[in-house]
Amino acid sequence: QFLYFIVGQMIFSIASCTLLFVALGIDASIVVGTVASKQHALSTPLPHVVDVSGRFFSHYTTPSKRHSVTPDWVVVFYATWCTTCDELAAPVGSVARDHSSSALKFMKVDVSADHGPADRLGVEGFPAVVYVRRGRVVSTFEGARTESNLRRWVSSVARD
Repeated sequence: QFLYFIVGQMIFSIASCTLLFVALGIDASIVVGTVASKQHALSTPLPHVVDVSGRFFSHYTTPSKRHSVTPDWVVVFYATWCTTCDELAAPVGSVARDHSSSALKFMKVDVSADHGPADRLGVEGFPAVVYVRRGRVVSTFEGARTESNLRRWVSSVARD
C-alpha cells in the first residue's frame, strides 16, 4: 500500500506541475517527457485554418456591436505536448481547404499557450474539435479522427 501511495503522489506531482506550466504559459512538454524540439503538426501553419490566440478568440466567434453576424467556426483545440493532436492536422487541413469558399471557417487554438478559450467553452480533453455558432458550442466531434468522419460531422452540423 505504501508503494501505491508513493506512485500516486508522483503522478499527482507531475500532473500538478504540468497544469502549473500550462497556466504560466511555459512549454509543458519538458514535464511530460515529449521531445520539445519536435515540430508539432498542428503548430505549423495550415492553409485555410486561422491560428488564434486566446485574447482574440471572442473577437472571431462572438457577435458584437461592430460585428452583429459572425461565421460558424470549426475550432480545433490542441496542445503542443499532446501527441494524438497531430492526427488531426491532415484531416482538418483537407476539410478546411474544401470549405474555403463557404461561410464556414476553421480555427485552431493552442491551449498550451492559452487555456482561456477552452475554459470558456467547457472544453476539457485534447484534442477537441467543436462547432461554434454565435459564440456557443453546438456540437463536439467524437469518434475516430479520420478525414471521412470529420467531413461527415462537419456536413451534418453545418446543415442544422
